[in-house]
Amino acid sequence: MEFYRFGLCLLLCSHPLLAELYWSHIPEVGSVQLNELSSEQHDLLAEHLKLSAEETTEWLTELPELLDALSCSTLDAQAQALPASVDASYKLVGYAGVLKLYADDKSKKTIWWLPWDLLAVLAQLKDQLTDLDQQMHQPLLLTEQQLGIKGQLIIVSGSSNKSPLYFALELSSLEQPELLWSVSSTTTGFDDLAGAMAQPLMLLHATNKPALPAVSLLLPNTAATERTLVYKVDLNTGAIQARLSTDQNISELSGAMTLYDHNRDSNAESLIFSTKAGQIWLAHMENNQFYDVKAIADLSGLKFSDIQFIRTLYAAVPVGGSGSDFHSRRSQWLVLLGALQQQNSVFVVLKQQDGQLSGSTDLVDRTLPKAPELAVLTPQHWQHIQQKNGWYSQLAGRLTHMPVVAAGVVYLTLLKQSADHLCSLEQSSSALMALHLHHASAVYRDPILPLDEAVGALKVKANTQGGFALIEQNRQQVLIENMLEISPDCTHCSKTIQQGSFPRWQLMGTYQNEEGAYE
Repeated sequence: MEFYRFGLCLLLCSHPLLAELYWSHIPEVGSVQLNELSSEQHDLLAEHLKLSAEETTEWLTELPELLDALSCSTLDAQAQALPASVDASYKLVGYAGVLKLYADDKSKKTIWWLPWDLLAVLAQLKDQLTDLDQQMHQPLLLTEQQLGIKGQLIIVSGSSNKSPLYFALELSSLEQPELLWSVSSTTTGFDDLAGAMAQPLMLLHATNKPALPAVSLLLPNTAATERTLVYKVDLNTGAIQARLSTDQNISELSGAMTLYDHNRDSNAESLIFSTKAGQIWLAHMENNQFYDVKAIADLSGLKFSDIQFIRTLYAAVPVGGSGSDFHSRRSQWLVLLGALQQQNSVFVVLKQQDGQLSGSTDLVDRTLPKAPELAVLTPQHWQHIQQKNGWYSQLAGRLTHMPVVAAGVVYLTLLKQSADHLCSLEQSSSALMALHLHHASAVYRDPILPLDEAVGALKVKANTQGGFALIEQNRQQVLIENMLEISPDCTHCSKTIQQGSFPRWQLMGTYQNEEGAYE
């Protein structure tokens, strides 16, 4: 039998599983390549999978086919590019906790990270990837600029609700990923963790040292729960620093949340989070304490199935007047929200009203008609929008990335999947959409621009004509050569953005404690 095991190990070590690398972390052993296991590691894997040695060898042989079946090219549209300090040619995408690092250059190996706790349920994850009623949140990337350590990259990811866990990987090089920590319901202090389908949120803390602030993470508990809603943990160890709990009836938390710096002093004092149905909550934070949890909006009347993202934006919002111009304005906070509804996305702009609970009836439906050129914003329409607390627009597809707001225009990337081929990018259609921030009307002649292929995250870049272009960040593809900005001259006026009119000064924050500035 020992000779047989030695032969299996020799076979596996001599013939790697295709041209891909499969990494995992064996508890109390460390990070290992599943295609280069020793005989002892092979036995540990067999014990973990509850298989015999022969069945485990067969499982390893079938692993490439299993992961190929798990791959979902429509989800790959959400992939994030790695920084140049690691390898900018690689992109990262998460499949409910399984991580895939790949390059468009097929000569480069695809690298997989397979969490130990998910190995036994890999075949069950595809059902979640193709469930259009829920958002598949992508991992959080923390770069050397954020960490203050040259060449370091940390990836923090949630996982499937079938086997919920959060984990952090240190990826100083592609050849040697290392697990920093992993937490699940079996980890001390996390016994009520019931769901981890979320992108963790980074939280910076001011310290007494002149170095970079300390970094913590916020991890939402995304399944039905009456106990812990959010864990605050240490970035490097995963140790719990605080919990957000409440006696209020909050359940089925979404994986979307954002920090809120109400007084713009560079210290976020609140956390905004939401249930999957669209009940939006705010909790104050101070000194590792969460308190004063209150609802700020209930959009459950719009029948959302999940929330894709929440963000806040401080903007000059038109007020009053006859509705013919935008010259009367006041600055205030807006809450931007992307949600899923009947397998498509809905984009919401909500005016944050202190002490007032907004409902779905307080929003104006600004969905573009099938013939957008027929949409006319009348003075009556504009006055109606001003009297309400915001607007929403039902989109003809699914949002793939966080929208970009530039000069009063919202840019959204959409993907329309085939009902029969949900994971086939070739069977899907992509588009770029541009809407007016304040009333969701068209800004460009064509508000929806069909794209030949799905694009990555959007970025604004100066062009050679003295203006600005909208580009796709991964391939640097120009999507709009000359971007427009809204004009205060009338409710529908716009003009080409000129570089000469920037920068425009706006208070972003007040640094209250500054050390070493005059040394």
